[in-house]
Amino acid sequence: MPKKLQNMMVEAFHIFLLFTAVYGFIYLLAGYLLKGKPSKPVMLFSYGIIFVSLQNFLSWLLYTGIVPRLFDEDMGGTSFYTMAVAYFYNSFIHYLKLQKRERTYFYIFATIATFEIGSRVMLMTISNSETQFIMEAHHFYTSFYTIEMLANSYLLLIVLIKTVLIQFKQNGLISIRSYDSLKWLRRLSLVCGGLFLIWLFVMSNKFQNKTTSRSLCNFLRIGFTIAAYMGGYILVLQKKRLVQDRGSLGKKMLIENNANKTANSRDKSSKSEEIFRKVETYLISNKRYLDPALSLPVLAEEMEVSTSHLSKIVNSSSQIGFSDYINKLRVEQATKILSDESYELYTIAAIGMECGFSSTSTFYTAFRKFTGKTPSDYRKQQMLS
Repeated sequence: MPKKLQNMMVEAFHIFLLFTAVYGFIYLLAGYLLKGKPSKPVMLFSYGIIFVSLQNFLSWLLYTGIVPRLFDEDMGGTSFYTMAVAYFYNSFIHYLKLQKRERTYFYIFATIATFEIGSRVMLMTISNSETQFIMEAHHFYTSFYTIEMLANSYLLLIVLIKTVLIQFKQNGLISIRSYDSLKWLRRLSLVCGGLFLIWLFVMSNKFQNKTTSRSLCNFLRIGFTIAAYMGGYILVLQKKRLVQDRGSLGKKMLIENNANKTANSRDKSSKSEEIFRKVETYLISNKRYLDPALSLPVLAEEMEVSTSHLSKIVNSSSQIGFSDYINKLRVEQATKILSDESYELYTIAAIGMECGFSSTSTFYTAFRKFTGKTPSDYRKQQMLS
């Protein structure tokens, strides 16, 4: 390769490192400044992006010679990347709502990465020490570098395997799959798997004292950085789509509710039935059951009756408990929307939340309880009939 072209590629790589380092901080600030605090998965992913930025910035300082390298093979290591992977994994399990079962791995990864970062910072602080001390440090660094490479390879392999296995979960991902096929996560896993194979090749060469092309190492940094930013971009889009669907769906439902304020009520003669009829009319005509925060004490206060009395009335008249009764009204509303072709472009998750359910898992459970079907199966059946 001509020397001039080689120098141009090196300069381009340096610019890439600096640009992505700065962009990472912009990504985090934009997440907080645009429309308030971001969701937990997006926030965690943003923290991961920050560590990618720090790693690229450190590599840029070392590559360009702004910060003197302690040893020839020292190009910033991969400690910050390891911490980034820990946050990326934590972000995905929060997005998939599996954090209660999977978060232990995050603490393990983060602890190891923190130790690696601390050790590397300690090594960098002795760059101006006496020559004899640096020679001793070089011996320590060689051992540290070997352990770091092996530990990071092991951690990255675990994360990759766990991410792939999670995608084959059926019961735990039913609510997510109602509005996200997770194809993007499968493709991202495939890309990361390819990068991991290249990483193993580079690591194998280093341990065998074989020369590895610097361009291959640079390709790894570029590939990991792009994969990280693409993952964050897709994650933000998925959350944005859900929010937009809910906003649009809420407006559409509000228009229809204002156009039709009539509600069916039951014709009972007893006093308790009369109170229940008023309660039901109030709930339906005012769409109070669509409020996720609605509770028995709140409704009792609004109806000016005691909580215990209202509970007895609802139980005796509806033959089910208060929570089930409210969920039944919500499911009835959801079945109307799922049967309407004008709503077919809206995700099931958005429909469930606009019908008053606080989560898609609660929506699925209640819907199956009262209809015997999942919302997606019900929608398919209605669209075919």
